[in-house]
Amino acid sequence: MANNTVKNDKTTAPKAEVAKEAAVKEVKSADTVAKTEEVKSAPAEKKTPGRKPASKSATKAPKAAKTEKTAAAKTEKTAAAKTEKASAARKPRAAKAVSYDDVVAKAQKKLAAAKTAKIKYPIAVNFELSGDCDGVFYAYLGEAGVAVEPYKYDDYDVYVRADAKVLVSVFEGKANLIDVLADGSVHIDGNIKKAILFIDAAF
Repeated sequence: MANNTVKNDKTTAPKAEVAKEAAVKEVKSADTVAKTEEVKSAPAEKKTPGRKPASKSATKAPKAAKTEKTAAAKTEKTAAAKTEKASAARKPRAAKAVSYDDVVAKAQKKLAAAKTAKIKYPIAVNFELSGDCDGVFYAYLGEAGVAVEPYKYDDYDVYVRADAKVLVSVFEGKANLIDVLADGSVHIDGNIKKAILFIDAAF
């Protein structure tokens, strides 16, 4: 009888250990499942927008906007200046006033090239100015050459009355003498024959 009891104890011992191990495993498994469920059920942390530290680009944004605004203002100012300059360039400039000395100087230059070889006898021409300036000067043409002086010649052959600017334009070759005679800007009186010789020699 005794032998049978011992034998039974030895047989039941491994079974008890197996049962114990199984119970431990079951507890561990239950603990793992509980933890997993807890993690799953825990509310996710909400990310609060705007809490992140400002990036360098965000910090630079106001400066960039300011620079952009300054550049736009400069561009606008430059464009306005160009427009103003262009409009000023389009405006017709007021013609410069002509002085008595200017007219005499232009006459001397022009008449110095007169073809006096055809003139067999002297021709004295008085020029009376109006417009920007007034005054009288004379030109003396003969075989010996030409003289232009800022005086009135009493014993003249031809008398020319003209607007100072128009006469300068004629001396500079910008206006045709025949045209200005036709429109009345220039009047010629006196000895007609000598007037024609003078025009032919000088113009």
